[in-house]
Amino acid sequence: MSSKDLLLINRRNALKAAATVLGSAMITPTLVAAVLAKPAATNTAERSLSPAACKLLVDMCDVILPRTDTPGAVDVGVPDFIISVISNQFKPVHQDRFLLGLTFIESRIKNSSFAKAGALPDLIDVAALETLDREALVEGLTDPIHSTYRELKSLILVGYYTSEPGATKELKYEAVPGAYRGCVPYDSVGSAWATR
Repeated sequence: MSSKDLLLINRRNALKAAATVLGSAMITPTLVAAVLAKPAATNTAERSLSPAACKLLVDMCDVILPRTDTPGAVDVGVPDFIISVISNQFKPVHQDRFLLGLTFIESRIKNSSFAKAGALPDLIDVAALETLDREALVEGLTDPIHSTYRELKSLILVGYYTSEPGATKELKYEAVPGAYRGCVPYDSVGSAWATR
C-alpha cells in the first residue's frame, strides 16, 4: 500500500466515521440525562450526621467565624460545604473517623462545667472550645478529638475564605493585581517579584 492510498478516504470509511460522530452526538445527551436522573447513593455522612451533630457543626462554625461587619461562616453556607466535603470527598473510613471525632467533641463540650450547670443548654461552651483549640495546636496529639477538631477548623476556614463573601468582603481582593509594566529597569524594582 502506497502513501497515496493511505491519504485517500473511501466512501465506506467516510460513512462509518460520519455515523460514529452523529451517533455519539445523539447518545451523549441521553446518557447524561439518565445519569443525572438516577438518585445518588447515600453516603455514610448523610446517613450518620444526626440532627444534633448538624447543629453542633453549625454552632461551631458560628463560634469560630461569627458574623461581624462581614458575613459569618454560617451566613456563607460553610456547614453545607463541610457536609458536602464529608459526603463526597472523604472515603468511608475517613468519614467514619471524622464522625466519631465529631461525636467525641460534642460529648466533651456537653460535659464542660457550664453545660453541666445548665447555663448554656443550646449553645456551645466557648471556654471549652477555646481550651480544645489551644490543645489542638500542641504537636503530637493524634487522638480523635484533637485531629478531628484541627480538620474541622481547617474545613471551616477553607469553606469560608473560598466563598465569594469570604474572599471579597473579609479578604482584600484585586481581580487584576495592578497594571502590566513589561519593560521596567531591574534597578527600579529592587528585586524579582512573583505577584507584582
